[in-house]
Formats: sequence, C-alpha cells, structure tokens
Amino acid sequence: MKPRIGRSMSARCAARAAVLLGLLTGGAAAQTGPDVIVGDLPATAHYGPLSGVHAYAVGTTSCNLGDQPLEWVDNTNQHPVITQNVYRLSNGRFEQLGQGWMKHGFCALQGTVCSACTPGGSCAALFPGCSDPYSASLNGSQSGLGSKMDVNATTGAFPYPFTGQGASGDALFKRIRVNESDLTTPGALYFVSSHYVHPDEPAFGTQYNNKSYRRVTVGTGFVLNVADTTQRQKYALQAWQAHDTGVQLTNVDVAGDGRFVFGVKVIDLGGGAYRYEYAVENYNSHRSGYSFRVPFPTGTVVTNAGFRDVDYHSGDPVDNTNWNVSITSSDISWTAPTTFAQNPNSNALRWDTIYNFWFEANAPASSGAVTLTLFRPGTPTDISATLPIPGTGGGPTPPANDMCANAISVSPGTLAFSTVNATTDGPVEPTACSFNGFDDITNDVWYRYTAPCDGTAVFSLCGSGFNTKLAVYAGSCPSAASAIGCNDDACGTASEVSIAVTANASYLLRVGGVNGATGSGTLTVTGPTCTPTGPFNDLCQNRAGVGIGVTPFDTTGATTDGPPHAGCNFFSYDQVGNDIWFNFPSTINGSLTVSLCGSGFDTKLAVYDDAGCANLESRLLACDDDTCGLQSEVIVNVVSGRNYTIRVGGYNGATGVGQLTLSAVAAPTESTWVVFTGTTVVPGVGNAENEDVVAYDGASQSWNLIFDGSDVGLSTAVIDGMAVLPGGDILLSFADARSIPGITGGPSGSTTVDDSDIVRFHPTSLGATTAGTFAFYFDGSDVGLTQNDEDIDAIALLPDGRLLISTNGTVAGRVAARTVR
Repeated sequence: MKPRIGRSMSARCAARAAVLLGLLTGGAAAQTGPDVIVGDLPATAHYGPLSGVHAYAVGTTSCNLGDQPLEWVDNTNQHPVITQNVYRLSNGRFEQLGQGWMKHGFCALQGTVCSACTPGGSCAALFPGCSDPYSASLNGSQSGLGSKMDVNATTGAFPYPFTGQGASGDALFKRIRVNESDLTTPGALYFVSSHYVHPDEPAFGTQYNNKSYRRVTVGTGFVLNVADTTQRQKYALQAWQAHDTGVQLTNVDVAGDGRFVFGVKVIDLGGGAYRYEYAVENYNSHRSGYSFRVPFPTGTVVTNAGFRDVDYHSGDPVDNTNWNVSITSSDISWTAPTTFAQNPNSNALRWDTIYNFWFEANAPASSGAVTLTLFRPGTPTDISATLPIPGTGGGPTPPANDMCANAISVSPGTLAFSTVNATTDGPVEPTACSFNGFDDITNDVWYRYTAPCDGTAVFSLCGSGFNTKLAVYAGSCPSAASAIGCNDDACGTASEVSIAVTANASYLLRVGGVNGATGSGTLTVTGPTCTPTGPFNDLCQNRAGVGIGVTPFDTTGATTDGPPHAGCNFFSYDQVGNDIWFNFPSTINGSLTVSLCGSGFDTKLAVYDDAGCANLESRLLACDDDTCGLQSEVIVNVVSGRNYTIRVGGYNGATGVGQLTLSAVAAPTESTWVVFTGTTVVPGVGNAENEDVVAYDGASQSWNLIFDGSDVGLSTAVIDGMAVLPGGDILLSFADARSIPGITGGPSGSTTVDDSDIVRFHPTSLGATTAGTFAFYFDGSDVGLTQNDEDIDAIALLPDGRLLISTNGTVAGRVAARTVR
C-alpha cells in the first residue's frame, strides 16, 4: 500500500529523532561519537556434533563508551554485526579453529554492565554508557545470522536484507564449526572472541577497540566453559602474547583502508635450529591479504614450512583452497590460490580472521621486514612490518616487549621474564627512582596491567636472579619522568612496588636493572581483592536477549532485585530469589513454554508481559516453583512483535547451574485472509492494493492489514494465490512473472519467478511495517506448468501437508510431482 511507505519512513525518522532528543535531554558532553565495544563474553552454547564436528555460539554484551547514541535499527543496515570465533594456543602456535556467520543486531536494551546508563529511548539505539546483552543461544539462532562476505569492515557498510536472512539448517549451519580432533590437544589453551562492526564509527575513529576475547575450557561433551574474565578491547592475538612473553605484536594500518596485526614467536629448537611462528590477524581490512613473504640471507636452509587458515562454510562462497608455499634462495612466501581478478571469492585473508605461517631455519633471528601483499586492487599494493626473521647471527635479538609500545598485557599471577639483550627506552627518573646514586632504569622491558577493581595492587620481582629495578606509570608510554611508584631493593637486590589502583585503569610496568644489570626473573602481580561479580544479567536492566532453544545459566553470586509476588507464593516463599533476567522477543502468535527442567538446583520462575523493569506486579503473567521435580516450568500466550521478560531464580536462597529451554507453538489462525486483484477500500484499513493481504476476524467483525507488499519490494505486484504454513511463513503466487527482492533458491540462482511458481515469505514483522525474507518454494516448470494459461491462481494446504493448487486454465496433462524448498 503506497501511502504506508511514507508512514513507515516517518516512523523511522521519529525513532531517530527520539534518539537525538534523548541525547539532548540526557545532558551529554562533547560530541566524540558513538563507540561500541564487547563488554563481556558471558557464556557459550554447544550444538552437535555431526560427523566429528562441533558447533558453538558465544554470548556477547556490547557497551557504548561514546557520548553519542549508536544506531540499532532493525530491518535496515543501521545496526551492528557481531562475529564469533574460537582459537587454540598450543606448543607456541596461536591459531583460529573456527568461525561462525555474523549475528545481526535487532534491538538494543539499555543495561549497566560497563558503566552507568541514562537511556533516552529503547531498541532503536544503544545510548551512551549503556549495554546490550545477547545470550549465546540468541547469537546461535540461525535465522539471524548473515554472511561476513556482505560486510565492508573498514566502513561498516553492508546490504539489507542480508545474505542468509531467515535461513536455517542442521545443527552446524552458520554456527562456529570446530573439528573434535582440534579440541583434544594436551596442554592447549582455548579462547573465544567477538568483534562488533558498525557504520557509525569510522567517521569518529572509534572502530579499533571493538574486539574482546576470553579464555574457555573444554568440558564434558566438548562444551566450552568460560574461564578467567573477558579481556575488553583486546583482539585475539593479544591472548597469544598474554600467555607467552616471547610473542611480539605489531599493528600496521593500510592507507585508506583498515588494520592488520602481525605476530611472531621464534623458538630455539637447539642444535642451531629455530622455528619461526608467524600469525597475521586481519583486524578490519576490506582489501584483505593475498600473500605473505619472509626474507632470509643466502645460504639459509629452510624446512618444515606450514600454513593454516580457517574454513568458510554454510554456503559462503569463499574458496577454502590452502595458500601455496614457495621457497627460494632468499625468501619464503605463501600465496592465495588465485588473484582478485581471477576470482573475487578466492581464499584471501579477510577481516576478523587469523592465518598462520611457520617454518624451521638454521639461522637465529635478527630484525627485518616481512611483507603482506593486498588482495583487492588499490594503493598501496602491499604493507610491511619489522619483525624477527632469520638472520646471519651477527646481532642479538631483543625481548619482544623491549619497547614500551610493545608492552605485554599481564593479569594477577606469576610469569617469567628476561631483560637479556634489552635496550633502554624509558626516561630517567631523578626523583621517584633515585636509589643508591642511580636514577635510571636500564635495559628495560614493559608490561601493561589493567586493574579489575579499586584497591591495592602489588608488583613484585622478588626471587629474580639479578639486581632489578621497577617503576610503574599511569596511562600511556612516558616521554619524561612521571613514575607513580618505583623501587630498587625490596627483597635483597630485587624490587617490589605497591600502589592504589582504580577499576579499569591501565598501568605500565617498567622492569629493568641497576647500572646495566640484566638477567632473568619472575614478575608476580597480586591484588586487588575484588568482590566476586555475579552473573552478567544479575540485574533486570541487564537482562539478556534469548531465543528459542536451550540456554545454559548460572545463578551463583546473583542478587535479588525483583519484587515478591502473591502469585509466586509457594511453600510460604513469595520471592524469586537470587534472580537473573532474560528478554524474549516473540515472532509468533501462540504459546511459549518456558522451562527450567533439568537444572541442578531448586529453581523458581516468573514471566512478565512486555520489556523493561517497571510495574512488574501488574505485568506478571505466570510464576512457578515445582513442576518437574524441584524445577519450574510455565506456559504463556505470546503475540508476535512483543517482548516478554523472563526471571530465573531459586527457592529460598537456592542457586546453581541450570538450563533455560524455550519452545513455542504458533496458534492456528482463526481469521480469513484475503487478497484483491485491484485497489479495494477495506473498513478500518483503507486502500488495500494488489500486493497486500488483509484478514477478516469474524469474532470481532474487524479487518486488519496482515502483509504490506510495498514494504518488501512488491509494489505493483498482483498476488493471486496465498496460503499460510504451520510455522507462520506465507506462500504467495503472482499474476505475472516478476523479480522478487533478495529471493534465494530460484532456478539457476534467478531472482525471477513465473506466474506458475510459488514463493515462501519468512516474516520478521507483519502489518503496517512488514519485513522478512523471500525464498523459492515451488517451480511450476518442473511439473509441466509451462503454458500461458497455467497460471497458479489459488493455493491451499491439505491436512496431510500436501500442496493443493488451482490454475486459471486447463492443465495439459497430469501434475505428477512438486518441488518444495
């Protein structure tokens, strides 16, 4: 209906105006722009296995650290896309094991995981300081996952509708795929990561802090359990360096494009042999990588070269052929199978992926330039980074963190270090570090520490094997004397510094010696003592988005912030104790079963109408204590397009590990759906056009607009046949041949359907604002419907699921088969 296009656009403009109004009334400071980060990776979900392959999804909580709202508009390309990856660190090599398709954001809640939040609205934007949680099951919901190939990660641009929208498949489809054999490596460490990409950020330069990683452990049944804490604003290769002090990382930006990170570790194998481990992470370069080259002196013997990439899957068109390796008398190089001109879908090093390159050589490391040639055409054609490479043995190799700019991140615990071959790049400290006539810290190496909470942190070199000196700095690398703590001899000739730290503040640790002393030692970081944090969705305002399926949870450490209810009074206990919170956006009209059955403690459960945390008493739909043993389950009626708040807790203080299972059944429609072959005035609706579907409800004797074809690119189409599948998808046939926007599965990939074909529409919303995706369903030519008068003009489904069609003329012969996709 043409008039509704204007109303739909007005609604979007109004939503964005509300965003700006909220910003103004919120009293925001200087306009530095929106800045989305991954604030937490709270959980994972596991699927499969199938044929020795496991699938995973990672829960993500985003935060807006900027001072402007970040657009989060569903059914457009003005929302973030979210990646999910799994990695392994073993035997000095950090490699990517698997990647999933991207989650498309659809509604921003306004939580407080990262900081205080003063929301100016909901859903259409993530406001300054606010957070938005997506559970692992929601990020694993296949219909909302799109191809990474859609996205220019440098600019954040992507098309909408996106590739794969609405499509689902087997347990592995679109999710992170990892071979079971990769999850059984003895002594290996495993990690997950995520990256948020948004078109709002490049203009403000806030796009380089959008990744975070977290360590996971492989549990029973190959479930990935989160460990340690989320390392905010740190890309995956920083996990390699954080767990291996011999790793050197270097960032290189491509002019007019994005960023690559080069990582290297050189391992002395003994007997004059060395293994060189290189890993290159494409942070967000659209131009991507085509070849990688490492030079070496003539006469160097290079053996045991290897390569690892990460596979694309689920219909992504990228060729997974390995890169080719070539060894000459002066270099070793790896090259993608074909150039961009030969095949734009060649196996290039694309954004948010890590490729590994390794070899052994009979030459120790010296410093030199490695080269990465770019895949897509442009200027420059290649970039380089100065890293350890095979040398002639004439010069010593300094530690990877010799320079302050290459400081290695550390957390509470103990790690070994060495200052042998280190240079001095820190300033003289005549006041804070003047001990025994020496005010310098020589031959220094650097570490970076981020405080997890307020308190006192202690940095100790006690037990080291030489005369050490230690200084601590706040913020960035110092260019002049500015140490906030310094020590020479706290424990013999070793050093120790204790300082007050502030939560989330960054500190630089400068480890060196007195008057040129060098050697090996240990750095031990202790404190501060932090109060254990509860679940990320402990508070109602931080409720996590959740979808159909199973979501693991843990209420250990949760507080109680929801009210008691008379309707929740079971066994003289009317609270839902130690509660955590979820938000379910319904896409169906029908019934929703919310179950905690199978959980490991005495649970309690409440479900509320609508989103948010206000007026919970009046919004309570159902509450339960013991339906399946000591666990809880309720069934509530839901309406498509409406949110429902789910509160999970325990009886009388009980907490523990459990699973939230959501299942839904669409209610059979009791209304009559009608299409018209000409503009028709419908009471209560207005003009119904040829491309629209309206419904008549006999009980209320009212008409409603169900499907607005102009919203989904069907203006001027004439719908002459229509039926509804049990899951809510709509079958449509048309009076003439036409191109359907974004259709998938057509003959030979065509987007055009004939008047004897049927398409399937998967709605994400219906009514005045219709949205969703099309797929090819029935090819009439497969069953002999090829004549002009064999136009399908009516569709019905028989009780046994068979398709019944009518044509507007005589069918030549008998239809013997049907094609259903």
